[in-house]
Amino acid sequence: MFGTVSNADYLELLQEARILTEAERRAWLAHVAARRVDRGGSLMSRQYEALAAGRPSIDQRIAAMHALLRAYGAEFRRTEPDNANPWGLRPDVGPAAVGFVYRLRLDRLGDWRLIRRWVRLDGTFAVRDLQPGLERARGSKSNSLILSVTGTGTTPQLRSPPRSGFHDCPPVPPSHWQRLHALTSETPIAAATADSASAQSAYRNVLRLAENFLDRGRIRLALPHLERGLMLAETLHPDGNETVAVILDRLAAAYRAVGQPLRASEYDGRAADIRIRAAEGTTEP
Repeated sequence: MFGTVSNADYLELLQEARILTEAERRAWLAHVAARRVDRGGSLMSRQYEALAAGRPSIDQRIAAMHALLRAYGAEFRRTEPDNANPWGLRPDVGPAAVGFVYRLRLDRLGDWRLIRRWVRLDGTFAVRDLQPGLERARGSKSNSLILSVTGTGTTPQLRSPPRSGFHDCPPVPPSHWQRLHALTSETPIAAATADSASAQSAYRNVLRLAENFLDRGRIRLALPHLERGLMLAETLHPDGNETVAVILDRLAAAYRAVGQPLRASEYDGRAADIRIRAAEGTTEP
């Protein structure tokens, strides 16, 4: 569906996105219905960062964006600046950013029968460090994606056909384009997240996603999110602290529950090492 992201992988992303958005959907709707679009965009961006954590490729990030917006009920409409060839004919001289335009009808999200507004949602993928003229994504780094709510109204007003030419899914760049941009694609998402002000929010959101699966008894589905939580915690606290040790404890318990005692012992040992170093007053491994 999205390049290297299979249909099964995407359906897993969509399931994660629905769980992730469930708790904050009403808060997001209240912001947007009151035209506090900046707050709505910030909340959605935090959710995207949690969903995309540990998924560094361009294909994976675009799939995560689409899963999140579909979890809200949004419809993909077009790409910008060029709907026919959004990534450019040549990857070395292509656009600085590619925009994905979605629309969403607010009254489908809850008991808002008197409100019949449409909202425009944008995902801006920064192909390279952006030019100053692109105000929406200024300051973003290459191979990053920014979600924003850009406006509401009584009609869609997107000047797009009834159905997208991409079968309702945003297009991913071709393989030769991705090879040229392989260096940025391989940058660990944790390092990129740690450079942003939302690193702690992404960490909390990843853990909340894992806990939702654990509460439902879906331990195997929770494991990759706990692993991403560990990666984020180690990025935020490279010397190791109690936060990292607690994640290691959770991973040990989860692996023990699914019948992998050796893996559980490994995490138990790493947590014990952190606590021993803390007790001795040193962070040196």
